[in-house]
Amino acid sequence: MESNQQYSRLRPAVVAYLLAGGKFTEETFAQSLLSLAGDGWLAIEPQDTGVTTVRIARTPAPTDLKPFDRLAFDRVAQRMGRLTHVPLSVLTNSEGEDYDTWWRRFGEAVKADAEAAGLSKTSIARGCAYFLAGLAGAPLLAWAYFSLGGHGNAVAAGFFALIPSFVVIGLVAKIFPAPELTDEGRAAAQWWRQNGGGLSGTMIADRLPPGAVPSPHSAESLVAQGTAPLPPDHVWSSYGGAWRMVKVGPTSVSGWGKPGTLVGLLGAGAFFSISASVVSHYAVHGALGALIGLGPIGFCALLAVTTWGPANRKRAAFPTRAAFTGQVVKRWTYETGDSESTTTHHCCCVDDGTSPTGWSFEIDYSLYRQMRVGDVVHVDFNPRWHKVKQIRLAAPTPGPR
Repeated sequence: MESNQQYSRLRPAVVAYLLAGGKFTEETFAQSLLSLAGDGWLAIEPQDTGVTTVRIARTPAPTDLKPFDRLAFDRVAQRMGRLTHVPLSVLTNSEGEDYDTWWRRFGEAVKADAEAAGLSKTSIARGCAYFLAGLAGAPLLAWAYFSLGGHGNAVAAGFFALIPSFVVIGLVAKIFPAPELTDEGRAAAQWWRQNGGGLSGTMIADRLPPGAVPSPHSAESLVAQGTAPLPPDHVWSSYGGAWRMVKVGPTSVSGWGKPGTLVGLLGAGAFFSISASVVSHYAVHGALGALIGLGPIGFCALLAVTTWGPANRKRAAFPTRAAFTGQVVKRWTYETGDSESTTTHHCCCVDDGTSPTGWSFEIDYSLYRQMRVGDVVHVDFNPRWHKVKQIRLAAPTPGPR
């Protein structure tokens, strides 16, 4: 009975950690937010737009929260900045340079709490153990080989070869620890599955009677809906004083309509027409031969009129130079080429604060290294052909990064 009472008092984030077998998922963080809302520190609310937001209801003292709950609370405060609320999916979005560091600290805090309660322990990952076993056995095989060959120093060589192997074993065990539930931790997880409702999607029914289904307007349901990731081509932005979903625009425009495309198109038509005329002069005579010779240039001219021309007129509506100040909302890279030679492209998306689609550009590696998500930049570019003239960093404006 005492154990059951102890299990029922576990923080929801720790319960999620145990139910996942000692693994960190977004559910761990979601349960921390739910418990903070249940204790009155946060408010989880639906908006008319259908977006679930989080705001700070009251500020806890440093000793009021466990370390992992404090990290979750600080994540809300940091992402909210000077605004009154923050969309829930912003908190679980990995955009930004601080996410990986924060997520690692949050996971370590949950694990430390579970270990302090005797529910979890650290061990070497099984795959790593197999690797180390093979690494330790390699010197023994070498020693046996040289011994059979009659080398006099084989025993000494094999002995000293084992020393670095054991050093590597210790280092890898330190660098690559793997959490593992203790017997008590497994018992706690089993108790929650049987008596606490366990997991249902992204919900733990720890505040509901067994078998009860949360209301669609409950905090559990709102968190379940709000932590759903955005579409791959959308990001959150607070630039301009309000949270908005911004579509990540393309890094270039179609080649149709560009003057260089017309030159290339007509040049290709002329080249193939000359080639066709030479061949038809010897193989086909008369009007048919002349028609064959004019075929390629005629086809390219038709493309120029029906495809290139409308695209050029459409692009002509855009100015050739514009400038704006915006905030970097996404950075990414991609590679082109084959197995023998690849080229890495560095890209960024900048939100101007009003447009539903951000301006995306391919940039130099040096600028990519200097730039961070949340930085304010001045962009000077050619909107007609989507070419960057200059991007320079500006002093960051107050607000969430």
